[in-house]
Amino acid sequence: MYFIYMNKLTNSLLLPVILSVLPLVVHCGEQPPTDVLADGCQYTYDPATTELKWTAFKFTDRVGVGGTFDEYQVSGTEADATSPQAAVRNLKFSIQGPTVNSDNPERDAKIAGSYFGLMENTGTIEGSVKSAGADEGVVTILMNGVEKDIPVTVEMSGVSQMKVSGNIDVNDFNAQESVQKLNEVCSEKHTGEDGASKLWPDVDFTITTTFKRDCPDSIETN
Repeated sequence: MYFIYMNKLTNSLLLPVILSVLPLVVHCGEQPPTDVLADGCQYTYDPATTELKWTAFKFTDRVGVGGTFDEYQVSGTEADATSPQAAVRNLKFSIQGPTVNSDNPERDAKIAGSYFGLMENTGTIEGSVKSAGADEGVVTILMNGVEKDIPVTVEMSGVSQMKVSGNIDVNDFNAQESVQKLNEVCSEKHTGEDGASKLWPDVDFTITTTFKRDCPDSIETN
């Protein structure tokens, strides 16, 4: 099963990862989650409901700047799975870093060129779901030639809406040069009241999606 989803800021919140996210194409977890109970319904990933958001931080006191990516691809999801976690157990994703969208074209151009432009593979972020449990999981991310496992928090709203949250330190992906260069070209915008110019190397990411749910007539569907 393969989807290509073009995400715009007006209907966006992912993915990790965000991240820079983001946000990979690597091995997937082969073991099904053991802590997620099937409810007799079938769940299918719906790309139209997926929203990806990242938050970077500037200034000494860590003021957040948020955005998304306009282009990312998702594949490997399972149709008619027994739970939302099972539906994404083998999910793979690829995020086109230069399509960063913070609702500020001037800033986005600087991020695309001075940040992602210095990375390998033109700043593409690739990855996969390594494990997905009831309240936590692991996402494997490949960025700038470095592969890392990133722990994530899994939250369910009702039975079919999933929110995945995590944090990436881009220093772990040998992206110190990208952070330094972006801070240089955005020095004025990154200077706080204390007179210090600061761009933090870590990025938060959240991904939300609502699964299609198909239940037998005998099962409550709300």
